[in-house]
Amino acid sequence: MEPIEIDLNAAKSGKLNEALNIYGLGDSIMLSLQKMFGFQAVPPINIRGTSQQISAFGNALIGEKKYIDAYLKHGLDDPRTLRDKEMLDIAVSDFEFETGLSWPFK
Repeated sequence: MEPIEIDLNAAKSGKLNEALNIYGLGDSIMLSLQKMFGFQAVPPINIRGTSQQISAFGNALIGEKKYIDAYLKHGLDDPRTLRDKEMLDIAVSDFEFETGLSWPFK
């Protein structure tokens, strides 16, 4: 499988193109989540950007996983799920600030 490339500098450098549009980023994040949940047929993912951008991406991705886990385990209205959603929202805001990209899942 060919690796997936994500360049988080694309929006701020003005080089955002069809390879990293909102759908491409969404697909890449979906594959990352599948990898975190243990799916086998996921290609390697290479992420480029500043250390702050990569950290913000990782935090948002981890936040998505925690929120999904809490939703599946406790349901949507449980206080633990709502807390994880709030943490996810903070991580997404940080990602959007650091990269200039919109997080595709809201």
